[in-house]
Amino acid sequence: MKVVIYAFTKRGRELAGRVKTLLMEARQGQPGGFGALEIICRQGAGALQTVQDEWKEAQLFLFISAAGIAVRTVAPLLENKLTDPAVLVLDEMGTYVIPILSGHYGGGNEFAVHLAGLLDACPVVTTATDLHGKFAVDVFARKNNLSVLEKGRIKWVSSAILRGETVGISAETGLQGQLPEGLVEIKMENGVWQASDIRIGIYIGREKKSPFTETLHLVPRSLIVGMGCRKGKSFEELKGFLQGIFYKYHLELAQIRSIHSIDVKKNEQGLVELARQLHVPFLTFSAEQLSQAKGSFMPSEFVSNAVGVDNVCERSAAFAAGDDYVWVLHKYALDGMTAAIVRINTCISF
Repeated sequence: MKVVIYAFTKRGRELAGRVKTLLMEARQGQPGGFGALEIICRQGAGALQTVQDEWKEAQLFLFISAAGIAVRTVAPLLENKLTDPAVLVLDEMGTYVIPILSGHYGGGNEFAVHLAGLLDACPVVTTATDLHGKFAVDVFARKNNLSVLEKGRIKWVSSAILRGETVGISAETGLQGQLPEGLVEIKMENGVWQASDIRIGIYIGREKKSPFTETLHLVPRSLIVGMGCRKGKSFEELKGFLQGIFYKYHLELAQIRSIHSIDVKKNEQGLVELARQLHVPFLTFSAEQLSQAKGSFMPSEFVSNAVGVDNVCERSAAFAAGDDYVWVLHKYALDGMTAAIVRINTCISF
């Protein structure tokens, strides 16, 4: 997780240094789903000129400033509540931590509470479901690595729960843990949904089933993609290549969890941009790491001579997945581009 901290006064800069130290010291106890921390501090009025460049790279922005500065700075950059990074404001006295953007799906609320605990500050959380201690479907989706297909329907679920209505939930692989208040699990028996009278609900699965009159669909990000390419392949070429594969094999891009390759490709702009556009991590491994991947792979003497390992796409997908995966697609090659796909088991829990 990349965090960018902006500070503009002497006191603010001192606090930024303290925040960075505290976050790094407490990284083992940070909220789940944020991953390894990378923290960058930007200082002075000129720092704001970097926001646009870093907007697509960072997952969280912390402004140690007046809230108005943060609002005016990020307003022109906003696109989508499911893809915009979280934005927090911290006053320079370190008294209040205020999430002002992407509090749920971006994890801003949870991170604000975490940071406030480290600073002995007060988190100022204003989202209605948090204020009333209710289930928030976008927080649930982020924690379980689920893609939200219809962002506008999040408010259907949240509004129904806040009104005290019963909201249904169903998943193709089942659910683990205790259901929050207001939710009831609905299952299918003999081709019929158990409680067809429930109006609003959530369906979790690879197929877009609609057991409720108004259904919010969540898709598990269970596909890990390994890719390789000839140097200089453009984003447009790589995107078209991957889209063609997914169309041919009846897969959804929303199912992608991450994209991987060999470390000599870590700065390959086409691959970097592809992952950025899909809002998934792009992670690379060394030839030595890839040689340790478990499984049977399609070897290439040319690839081995070029990068030191006999296969990039299959090995990177398998190495990223670990021991528990199934093949969806072995090496697929076209015009200097290769891809392989594995599926990992996912657990949906509360």
